[in-house]
Amino acid sequence: MKVTRGFTLVEIVAVLAFMAVALAGYAALFSNNSFGMDLSLDLQRASQYAQECGERVMMVRRTSGFGSTSISTTMCDSAALGAMDTGFTRTTTVSSTYTGDGTTTCPSAATCRDIAISVVKGSATSTIAITLASY
Repeated sequence: MKVTRGFTLVEIVAVLAFMAVALAGYAALFSNNSFGMDLSLDLQRASQYAQECGERVMMVRRTSGFGSTSISTTMCDSAALGAMDTGFTRTTTVSSTYTGDGTTTCPSAATCRDIAISVVKGSATSTIAITLASY
């Protein structure tokens, strides 16, 4: 009786097909993970850019006063700050001044203005709100 060793061509093809299916599953897993990491990085950067703009608003408020015209909708635009944040869109909304009556976030008899800062890149969005008050 003759003993043959090795694998048949059918066995090799079956193993290769099984390995291809398994590796395709791993590739999809890594692709989703990579997308999640990119989104997380964009969210972190958007939050940092929004915080940076908020700190810029507070700095202008401290150095130039409550009524400064430097506190404007263009103070945090990407064009004004350079191209380091390519792909991010910054929107700054500055409200008109109003007097507090105790029913809003503005204290009674104070003059206030609200600033909303939004930074967006794709599905990553970070928004902060600031209320400036002058007594």
